[in-house]
Amino acid sequence: MSSVVENILPKNWKEKRLGDICKTITKGTTPTTLGFSFVENGINFLKIENIKNDSIDKKSIHKFINSEAHLALKRSQLIEGDILFSIAGTIGSVAKVNSNVLPANTNQALAIIRGYEDFLRFEYLHLFLKNISKNVSKKHARGGALKNISLTDIKNTLIKYPPHQEQKRIVAKINSLFAKIDKAIALTEESLKQAENLLPAVLKQVFENLINEKVPLSEFCSDSKKDMVGGPFGSNLKATEYVDSGYPIIRLQNVDRFGFIQKNIKYVTYDKAEFLRSHSYQKGDIVLTKLGDPLGKCCVVNSIYGIDRGVISSDIVRIRIDETRNFKDYLVAGINSSLIKKQLIANTQGTTRPRVTLKVLRQVTLPRPGYKQQVEIAKKINFINSISLKTQSKLKDQLKYLKNLKSSILSKAFSGEL
Repeated sequence: MSSVVENILPKNWKEKRLGDICKTITKGTTPTTLGFSFVENGINFLKIENIKNDSIDKKSIHKFINSEAHLALKRSQLIEGDILFSIAGTIGSVAKVNSNVLPANTNQALAIIRGYEDFLRFEYLHLFLKNISKNVSKKHARGGALKNISLTDIKNTLIKYPPHQEQKRIVAKINSLFAKIDKAIALTEESLKQAENLLPAVLKQVFENLINEKVPLSEFCSDSKKDMVGGPFGSNLKATEYVDSGYPIIRLQNVDRFGFIQKNIKYVTYDKAEFLRSHSYQKGDIVLTKLGDPLGKCCVVNSIYGIDRGVISSDIVRIRIDETRNFKDYLVAGINSSLIKKQLIANTQGTTRPRVTLKVLRQVTLPRPGYKQQVEIAKKINFINSISLKTQSKLKDQLKYLKNLKSSILSKAFSGEL
């Protein structure tokens, strides 16, 4: 079939405003405005958060509206085949109403769209709205924190459509292609999950099966009081003291397992860095987190934008090991293993933001084989980590491609190219 070029429609296609071709374009309401109170067990009342992955998540629906309110709120009553389009907050969420959620009403953040059977198949309209949702939001969204679009914006949106039989063919073709893509996405996501789980599984196997004597982390240092230190009290390093350049501050968001995240770096002045000298780090030190979930994320820090030293924040611990007896990468791998994680979880404080103390971190234990064996173990783990990261990167690119492929198919379908 010929494509739409310079607004020239394919043969037998038409173009009209949604407001001219759809029977109803309205929006829901809030039952409380009419004096009705919500009830625990009643009729489904749909909100934006009930739309997930272009469909209605029945499990998340609250039955808040009673039968009296349902009958009175005629404007917001839903029927099978209605299409919901969010017009406030997260604009452009689209879902088709099926019989399994009825009877139901919806609130004012969702537009209700009904199509004329003589002109438009509901399935075609549903897919069309999915295709234009991002553009409608980008073009018409207004407001501050809570973005919104008007019903007029939707009514004035142009839709290109062929005769019924061709609409049916296009919908069948899209559904067939989407089913194949969804299968490929599921397989890719499963492969990604396996790639992400590979390193933790290897770490668990290695460190929980080592028969060497376990020693406290503090014994990997020459002088644990000087070489294994925590960050300053919050009052000694406030956000108001951050500057645009100077000496870097290592914060929670900069530390990941096996890798330093060099983003959103904050700085302190030379004088402040000198004042916090006892909470400093230098290139090559080990840093780990003692707050958050998961606890104990650990990596080696190198130069940050060419600067070889700085300070750590209150929720970071810096470790400087005795490298004549211990191999740095071995210790990093051990700290990132489930063996250490279990010990940290057993000694956490707090519920909403779990944390461990520096004292606990100094006392958690790790097997300490000879230096040569430490090197061999670390090399093996680093190799597996490298392979895992490369695999994850490829799979994430593949997922992105597959998800973008859906948008490409929709775009072609509604231009007469499918």
